[in-house]
Amino acid sequence: MSGGGRSLIAMMEDEKGWLAQVLIDTVNEIAAISDFRPPVKKPYCNLARRLKLLTPMFEEIKESKEAVPEESMNALMALRDALDYAKEILKLGSEGSKIYLRPGIPRTSKATSASTPAERTKIESLLLKLTSTNPEDQRSAAGEIRLLAKRNADNRIAIAEAGAIPLLVDLLAVPDSRIQEHAVTALLNLSICEINKGCIVSAGAIPGIVQVLKKGSMEARENAAATLFSLSVVDENKVMIGASGAITPLVVLLSEGTQRGKKDAATALFNLCIFQGNKGKAVRAGVVPTLMRLLTEPAGGMVDEALAILAILASHSDGKIAIGAADAVPVLVEVIGNGSPRNKENAAAIMVHLCSGDPQHLVEAQKLGVTGPLLDLAQNGTERGKRKANQLLERINRYAEQLPSSETHHHQTSDTEQPAIIDS
Repeated sequence: MSGGGRSLIAMMEDEKGWLAQVLIDTVNEIAAISDFRPPVKKPYCNLARRLKLLTPMFEEIKESKEAVPEESMNALMALRDALDYAKEILKLGSEGSKIYLRPGIPRTSKATSASTPAERTKIESLLLKLTSTNPEDQRSAAGEIRLLAKRNADNRIAIAEAGAIPLLVDLLAVPDSRIQEHAVTALLNLSICEINKGCIVSAGAIPGIVQVLKKGSMEARENAAATLFSLSVVDENKVMIGASGAITPLVVLLSEGTQRGKKDAATALFNLCIFQGNKGKAVRAGVVPTLMRLLTEPAGGMVDEALAILAILASHSDGKIAIGAADAVPVLVEVIGNGSPRNKENAAAIMVHLCSGDPQHLVEAQKLGVTGPLLDLAQNGTERGKRKANQLLERINRYAEQLPSSETHHHQTSDTEQPAIIDS
């Protein structure tokens, strides 16, 4: 008895040390991510810096000889998943953001524009035209402000200081589609400046942006989606945007938009679904069937985005059910075998959630020959990919131990035969 007790304690200590090291490695990977795009640079740098502060705590847990209660271990496992999601969004801000606007010029002042008096006079004259009752004046002024806001950081500050934001928000509701397009794109460009994000939201822009997203021209809808992404960098805005009815039209744009529109919609949905309350909204809006369709159209160029969003949704109970009902397992097994390193890890992460407490998906994956690709991923994948592969392999082994020997032999036979069928 006593020997068994010591063995169990040793196993718990090993698990604690392994988990602490995984958390340390993940934080180090987060700290190495850099070169964030202008709309997200400040909050993402702050997030990476704050997460780095967790390292001493993880090192203390790793070196401690005291046992960690099961409740605390579960909390650390949940924290590990949260850090994985944080790493994903930071990578997106560094590598994958689809808002390619000119970077701002470094500033010595946070809130004061360096625009010349002549430039400020020009901006004021444009604002007068924005308030005109003549649609032609409004259209030309909004178009010029759109270009000025794209040009440099000083213009973005000066335009906001002059009071343009509430006027542009009002123009989101006009019937002229071209004016709408200029107004929403001007707000997008202004939102690159961190302090302007709050001004845009305070001016009541979100409902107007959502309306353009629903009914505007295709270019206006694309830029509305990009604006919502930019604003959603601020956590409290994720809640507000989700509550404003933005998610359903984003799913529609993801389904029927141009290539650029789909990318903008996917980026916005990814960011919004980091907030747990928006995941259910996205599932109810039908995002899972749309993502599955994009996942099975490799030529469409949306596989990366589809898997990244599915990996977030799979952690939600409704998302897990919807993904399981969408016959996702064969596609995920194929990606684990033949996808890019990032896609393999996301596919494995989705499978971990699907197979948690549901042997049906585990059996299906085994029959499709997932074990071989998982063994390869556990050896050669990304750090997160290795973890997810090992979790799945552990579930497969645990399930096999519970089966009668005849059934175990049957599953092993299927697992060795199936890769040849997939490859053919």
